[in-house]
Amino acid sequence: MTLIEMLTVISIMLLLLMIIVPSVDSARISVLQKQGQMQFQRFIHALRDYYAEYQAYPPFINTDERDSSPFGLCSLHGDNSQNFIRALTGKEPGGADLSAANLHLNPKRLAFLEIVPEDLFRKTTGDRDENQIADVFNNTQIFILAENPSDQDRRIPQALFTGTHAPIQAYVPATGLLSDLAIWSIDPNDSRKNLRSWK
Repeated sequence: MTLIEMLTVISIMLLLLMIIVPSVDSARISVLQKQGQMQFQRFIHALRDYYAEYQAYPPFINTDERDSSPFGLCSLHGDNSQNFIRALTGKEPGGADLSAANLHLNPKRLAFLEIVPEDLFRKTTGDRDENQIADVFNNTQIFILAENPSDQDRRIPQALFTGTHAPIQAYVPATGLLSDLAIWSIDPNDSRKNLRSWK
């Protein structure tokens, strides 16, 4: 085989790699998007079960229509994620019994949700952080918005998806989301990794 033939073969192989690798990456992201939507649906079912039991959403979720600011699962010290876990599992992060100080989050200590490893933030070491919820892309910028249950319209207005949440606004109908709950996450570096609980 001459040098020119060898270079031709290498060029063809590189060209094929350039075509195949992005396709594989796109397929992987598509699968993870579906998994992320299922993850958020699990969270929504747990929140609805919580509501059915206590006639209210967990106290950290705001349903005041005058100030419908989304609840973010990421906070400076992870308190929001920890309270989310406490409220929906009836346990402390890590599985210990719910402490008396946090009993207001789930007075009956009921399990509405099972936290699986894929729900937790993956550290650079590969370990999971039992205190921090993350989406399937390992993004902690997750938000929850609940419609006031007494509102007959049960519609989350598009106007609430502004500022930080603007990347998701394109997926919200002009008439709003016909839903009582919405969960979404935003990846500031890759819009393909933005997830939402609705289609």
